[in-house]
Amino acid sequence: MDRVYANFFPVYEDIRNSLAWKSLRKYQTSEQEDGLKWLLRRRNLVIHSLHLQPIQTPAEEEIFQSAYNRLEESLRRKLTPGTPQQEVKRLQTHLRAAAEFFPHVLTLCEQGVNLPEAASS
Repeated sequence: MDRVYANFFPVYEDIRNSLAWKSLRKYQTSEQEDGLKWLLRRRNLVIHSLHLQPIQTPAEEEIFQSAYNRLEESLRRKLTPGTPQQEVKRLQTHLRAAAEFFPHVLTLCEQGVNLPEAASS
């Protein structure tokens, strides 16, 4: 996606105006719970965790809260695993997105084949 954005997006108006491109790019750059950036940040928690349980903070850490980076702490709370039901729902959201975006990927592939340089090579 980033290479398409860097190399083709500035040159080809068909790609810039493509609904397929806009939908895929919106998902790729979204930091919301239903976006790829959020999912990539959580992949270690979601895929590599043996237990999908909320992280418990020991009480003694509360004494040292002033030493914490508030933004980092906020991000960590956003990425904290929920209940197994919540995690399944989150995964289903991303699987649904993958299914919905598959036709968009095919559309972009077809557009790539039909680019002027592709026809001449």
